Amino acid sequence: MKQFEYFQENFNAKLKTLEAANTLQLERLMHQLEALNSTNNLKLEQLVYRLKILDAKNDVEQQTEANMPRSCREVKERVYDVPTTHLIQPDFAADPIKVLCELKKRGGGWAYILNRFDGSQNFDFDLEEYKQGFGNLSSEFWLGLDNIHYLTGYEISELLVELVDWNGTSVFAHYDVFRVGSGHEGYLMTVSGYKGTAGDSLSNNNYSKFSTKTIDLDIWSLESCAQKHGASWWYKNCLKSLLTGKYLKGDVPLEQINKIMYWDTFRGAQYSLKEARMMVRPRIERND
Repeated sequence: MKQFEYFQENFNAKLKTLEAANTLQLERLMHQLEALNSTNNLKLEQLVYRLKILDAKNDVEQQTEANMPRSCREVKERVYDVPTTHLIQPDFAADPIKVLCELKKRGGGWAYILNRFDGSQNFDFDLEEYKQGFGNLSSEFWLGLDNIHYLTGYEISELLVELVDWNGTSVFAHYDVFRVGSGHEGYLMTVSGYKGTAGDSLSNNNYSKFSTKTIDLDIWSLESCAQKHGASWWYKNCLKSLLTGKYLKGDVPLEQINKIMYWDTFRGAQYSLKEARMMVRPRIERND
């Protein structure tokens, strides 16, 4: 009997020890679980906080894009007096376009689409480069046919051409209507309503597509105008102007005629101009 009591006491003692160990282990597990939950809650709170920051940033970006000027004319209307390079958001452009704005000349609000004045930028490119644009807004550049389409293709726009010869004589050509179609239209140019001092050397190519030396979209049946004149441009029955032509100085040899940067009604096709600028802006309808 005593042996049984001893056995029972020993068993109870071991059972209590085991229960105590299990209780301690259970408490440890509970503490670990609580710590894990606390860590997860902290991580969750941090994640929610980051999401809120991203949402706020996205709201600001959307608001900024919504408030972005659609054109250099709107830049002028908002009375910016910061440097003339701006981001604008034309209505149908997927992304903002960085442009050089002229805010003072002839009423201001012009966006440069071509700027040449020292010959530092090569203009001898094919269609892909002319689509995308090239050069630097702080120097010589071509804005790009796609960008020009977004600036002019969806509302009535006007064009300003400024030219300077090597004697410093400046002239201009202003067109009341200027539009460049999409790539599917061959970047078809519509231009009319000339006035100015340079003479009209562009209306002759009204309703012409943009051709390059590898893509002939002119209507001249004998050969490619772009190959003949060595430059990409809006050709019809060839041309009376070529502001993307070679940058030379003044009168040129016979073999360079019609291949240079020229405007036929100002100094002729044998004279390479010193400066050429093309600028566009949305037209304000007038009753006169």
